[in-house]
Amino acid sequence: MRLSFCHSEGIAPKNLILITIIILLIPNIALAYPEASDIMEYKNLNKNITREELATMGVKIAGLEDLIQYEWKEDFKDAKSWSMPYINVANTYGIMQGVGNNQFKPKSKVKYIELLTVIMRSIGYKDGVDFQKYPEDYYNKALEIGLADLYTPYNKIITRQIAWDTLEKLQNISEEGEKEIAIDENLTDYNDTSKIDIKNIKFSTSIVGAFSGELVGSSDFSGYRVELLSDSGKLYQKKILGKNGDFSITGFDVDVVAKLDGYRYRVYDNRGNLVLRGEL
Repeated sequence: MRLSFCHSEGIAPKNLILITIIILLIPNIALAYPEASDIMEYKNLNKNITREELATMGVKIAGLEDLIQYEWKEDFKDAKSWSMPYINVANTYGIMQGVGNNQFKPKSKVKYIELLTVIMRSIGYKDGVDFQKYPEDYYNKALEIGLADLYTPYNKIITRQIAWDTLEKLQNISEEGEKEIAIDENLTDYNDTSKIDIKNIKFSTSIVGAFSGELVGSSDFSGYRVELLSDSGKLYQKKILGKNGDFSITGFDVDVVAKLDGYRYRVYDNRGNLVLRGEL
């Protein structure tokens, strides 16, 4: 079974453990920064998670935390504390929105479906593309990719324990995706005669890693997969496409080591055949 993880499928598996598991570095929330095999500590697990904490989590999962250092004006009149830049980044990049009337309600509690939605947006799924009807489409997609717990009601007010358990599910999905790519590396069925190509490629590693474009050569790209990798073969992210073939991958490694290694992409059709590859 091929995982539909991360519409940008699979934020770098190794980094996912170290980036997304460091949910919040704020008072009363202590989280270890472990190696993959360590047991992670997360205090006050019975406490409800808040909207400002969820926004912070989403920004970290999306790999956008570098943007926090920039000067942000208040987008919401009730977001004035430590969380203001996280909330603004989450809002700017479509991870999480306000509740109307220029309000964000940072201290409000969070429902399970809101947690799932923010995580899926953070790993690349798009409103209006991957989801149409809320909450049904969002909850069903979370179940499909193995992120949601079928026995947790979508409208349940969640604790940090539930958030923690959900992040562990995300980590497990990432690890499965890494195993899959290890198998894919051995594929020899690349179709050099494929008519599939990419137009309008945009690629940047300046502040936040960004790779986008549009597949051409077919009338329906549903189920196609675009992968971004290092030149040495490390999978950064992958994305399952919709019918029109548009894709956007953000938040991948852009540190000095990654840039020196270089970047490349691969495209698979909806039967898992490699139909396009190239250097960036």
